Amino acid sequence: PSLGPHFFPPGMAQSNYVFFLIAVNIMGFFLVALLSSYLAEQIRRKEEELKARLVDYSQLEQLYKHIVQNVPSGLITVDGEGRVTSFNRTAEEITGYRLEDVYQKEIGEILPGILELSRSAGRALEQGWEKLRFSRWETKFEKRGGTSLTLGFSGSPLKDSEGQEIGSILIFQDLTQLREMEEELKRRERLSALGSLAAGMAHEIRNPLASISGSIEIMKEELGESSSHNQLMDIVLREVACLNSLIADFLLFARPAPPGKDLVPLNDLVEEILIMFGNSADCNPRIRIVRNFQDPVALRADPQQIKQVIWNLLINAAQAMPEGGDLTVELRRRLPILDHADQPAQCEISISDSGTGIAEGDVGKIFDPFFTTKENGTGLGLSIVHRIVENYGGKVWVRSQIGRGTTFTIYLPV
Repeated sequence: PSLGPHFFPPGMAQSNYVFFLIAVNIMGFFLVALLSSYLAEQIRRKEEELKARLVDYSQLEQLYKHIVQNVPSGLITVDGEGRVTSFNRTAEEITGYRLEDVYQKEIGEILPGILELSRSAGRALEQGWEKLRFSRWETKFEKRGGTSLTLGFSGSPLKDSEGQEIGSILIFQDLTQLREMEEELKRRERLSALGSLAAGMAHEIRNPLASISGSIEIMKEELGESSSHNQLMDIVLREVACLNSLIADFLLFARPAPPGKDLVPLNDLVEEILIMFGNSADCNPRIRIVRNFQDPVALRADPQQIKQVIWNLLINAAQAMPEGGDLTVELRRRLPILDHADQPAQCEISISDSGTGIAEGDVGKIFDPFFTTKENGTGLGLSIVHRIVENYGGKVWVRSQIGRGTTFTIYLPV
């Protein structure tokens, strides 16, 4: 055979080229399919990661909202114009306002005096209002509905993610009960000191009064009924009796009898006292007595001491309503709160009047002995109330507003 070059027929060469192209296209198809599958898987994974991240951001945002809403302090934010932009749940509970009531209102309308405080701190005006910058601020605040509160504030700047200041944050707490407890502690210290001094003085005064009274009685007997001086001697005896009554009250305040141990059905006792008071000369006929006994209550006490407490408060309420009004007596049982389950249950007695009210500056003094705003008052009625209740391990709280009336609330363990 010939060793020279071989030549294929033209038809065979064309057929091989077509098979080659087909093979290349098939391989390209499989490569594209494989790459598409890989890319599709990568896209799917990225989408799942993105969804998970979006869910995390949403959950984080919800967490922040829950934290702000549930912090035990009121939280208010204001924008650069001094208008309210947020108002958390505790702020609503403390102030009595809802977010929709205060949104976009000027902060000075909701918290009167806050801008004056900022101004007194020397802050420059910016965009028509003062930036709220103070470490601590305390003020009286009238809650929606008329209740007077003591609020404590702190202020700080509100900044965005880039550190630019966009407003202010106000955080505040209701300090009313804390301040009342502080006043109560100071009052107890004053009363303790006065009581020790008073007991000794009262006994020293009582002895000469007894001598005066005894001497006058002897003189009356010796001079006889026809004496022209009998009228003067009767006056002396009446005044001595008044002084003795005053000293007896003072001793009751200074050294009250030990708490009684009798089981007293309080509802029946209070009802009996109200009937007696309603028919006494101390009760103005234009006073309407309202009873609200929510629970049957019994406690270990001396009924005469409890009667003394309630009677003194009823007289005080009646004297605050010379033109008449409503005198409301409420009685309920209070269970211990969960955080103090070891404490005994309490009974709550509230006596409210719709009278003239007590001046804010006098509220802290009304339990001091001999403090009175009445022309003929001795200043011992409320002191005795406080002393007896304190002796039973109880508390007395007072809330008052000028022109709206006063409420005395007594808590006694049952």
